[in-house]
Amino acid sequence: LDLQVGGESPLLPAPPFESFRELWFEAVTSRHRFQQRDAMRQRLLSFNSSEDLKRTVEGGQKSHSPDLRYNFGVTWHNAMSRSDAEWGCESWIAQNFRSMLRCAGDVARREIAPIAVAAAKVDGWVPYDSFEAKVCTNTERWGTTRLRHSAVYPANGSCTEHTDYGVMTLQQSTAIGLEAWVFGEWRQLSAPDGCA
Repeated sequence: LDLQVGGESPLLPAPPFESFRELWFEAVTSRHRFQQRDAMRQRLLSFNSSEDLKRTVEGGQKSHSPDLRYNFGVTWHNAMSRSDAEWGCESWIAQNFRSMLRCAGDVARREIAPIAVAAAKVDGWVPYDSFEAKVCTNTERWGTTRLRHSAVYPANGSCTEHTDYGVMTLQQSTAIGLEAWVFGEWRQLSAPDGCA
């Protein structure tokens, strides 16, 4: 998909890489101070390292080693139901989540609407409570959506092969490396020039 940062619609929000990097630095060098932040005290934001994604690897015969990376995580509920005041100085994280979710919804509508229309022509209708209908009418709440920001990889960091859960993965990064399991093999994905 052709998603541009700062360009034509659909517009991805500019990634707050530097802000996450500063937050990561505090988390690994001054853990007590980091834990005192509003978002951490209220459990609005999660932080972990060395996540092991073995459970999602495609194919049981594949060798696997745990990831070496640091992740910040946000749930739909915490980003959408909690106020910026509750997030305090980290309200930019919830705001970024909301912007990313709006963009993802726009992309889903753009991609799914033609399929839903074609299905309606064949079947004569699309159930009002189906995923397709909810996406096309903008009533899908995306209630199980998660935002995971892998802020920093150490010099020898890694994110091993795994299968993302859900309908869609949007990735904004400063380096190549995203691959997809396509037609029985892992293939590197390259974004078009000027796109995320």
